[in-house]
Amino acid sequence: MEKRTWPAGELPFVWYNRSIMTRTSENNAASRPSFLTRDFVLLFAAHLIVVSVYFLFITTMARHAVAAFACSDSLAGFVASIFLVGAAFARIGAGRYADAIGLKRFSIASLVLMLASCLLYPLADMSLPLMFAVRFLHGVSFGIAN
Repeated sequence: MEKRTWPAGELPFVWYNRSIMTRTSENNAASRPSFLTRDFVLLFAAHLIVVSVYFLFITTMARHAVAAFACSDSLAGFVASIFLVGAAFARIGAGRYADAIGLKRFSIASLVLMLASCLLYPLADMSLPLMFAVRFLHGVSFGIAN
């Protein structure tokens, strides 16, 4: 791996951020870099949707499990939290696979998996074990996408 050096007086994250930004005008050397590129806006929108879905489901799932399956509060809490277990397991190896197949392809695949797992929720209302499986799969897709 190539050793990188930073300009004097700057922190590494400042150098990194400047390296991924694009110039607004190549002819004007004094122009400031712009971070509002097409890829940045699309990635921001995708992650905003992913996090919004996470907060929507994590806050309502326990109440839904009690209403739909007439289960105890502790079991309903497990229905809500198995999502986080799936996300934790997915994050263990996600970086290695992202580097292997490419970040853009990996991001698209994870968003497709996230959409598919969200579409399985109407089927998950049939039984509690199916709800566990869908919640775990959705957690895995969230861990990969995030």
